[in-house]
Amino acid sequence: MRNFIFFIFLAACTPGPPVEAPSTSQAEAAAPQSGVEVAQAKFVVGIRTQTKGDLRRRFEDGSELVISHWAIVLSAVEVHLCEEAAWKRAFIGTAYAHVSNSITRLGTPVAEDLLMGTGGAKVVGEIGPPTGNYCRAYAVFTRADNDVMNFTLFSDADLLGHTAVIRGELIQPNMPPTPIEWVWDGVQVSPLELDSIPMVNPTDSFLLLVDKNVDATLLDGLSIDRVKSGQAVDDLMSALFSRVELYRSGAPR
Repeated sequence: MRNFIFFIFLAACTPGPPVEAPSTSQAEAAAPQSGVEVAQAKFVVGIRTQTKGDLRRRFEDGSELVISHWAIVLSAVEVHLCEEAAWKRAFIGTAYAHVSNSITRLGTPVAEDLLMGTGGAKVVGEIGPPTGNYCRAYAVFTRADNDVMNFTLFSDADLLGHTAVIRGELIQPNMPPTPIEWVWDGVQVSPLELDSIPMVNPTDSFLLLVDKNVDATLLDGLSIDRVKSGQAVDDLMSALFSRVELYRSGAPR
C-alpha cells in the first residue's frame, strides 16, 4: 500500500513535523493555464476538508462524546454527460476501494482524516473525458485495500477492509474516559451536480474538489444508548454523506 503522510492525524502514532496542506489557489494552479497546450480537456480532481479539531456532544446524563479522528476512503470519482439518462453502477465491482480508471473515471483510492483539515486542497489525479457537456459527477466511498493512498497517520492495517474508522472517547461522570473505535464497512455513492460544464476545447480545464462539510452538528440527534452500543457509527456516516459536496473552479480556456 502506498502510504504518503501529509498531515498529523493520530495522536497515538509517533508525531512528526506537520506539513502544511496546499491552499485551494495552489490546487487550482495544478489545472493547465491559458495558453498551455494539453492533449485534451480534463478535470483535475482533488479532496478538501475544512474542519480541524475534535467534534463534541454533551448528553443529558452529563456524559460527553469526543470524536478525535475520522478516517474515510474515497475510492473513485466519475463524471457523466448531461444527456446520460441514468448512471450505471456496474463499475463498482466489489466492495473494495480499487476501482479501475477510465476516460470518465478517476479510480485512485485515497484515505484522509476528516478532522485534521486545514482548508487547503490535495489534487489526487485527472480525468480526460470525451468532449461534451457534463452535468453530474459521483463520489464513491468503499473499503480500503492494499492500494489505498493513505494520507492519514492511521496504520495501513487499521484502514484495511474499512470504509471509515472513527476514534475518540466517551467521558462519563465519575468514571475514567472510555476509548471508542468504530468502523464502517459500507459502500456509498454520492451524486454531485456539475451545472453543465462544457468540455469542448483541448485546453479546457476544471478543478473538482470533493468537499466534506464536517462540524459538531453531525453529532446532533445521537442518543447515549446508541453511542454506548456502537450503533452511532451508522448515524454519523449517514449524516456525513448528506453533506458531501463538490467545489468547482475553472472555465473553458
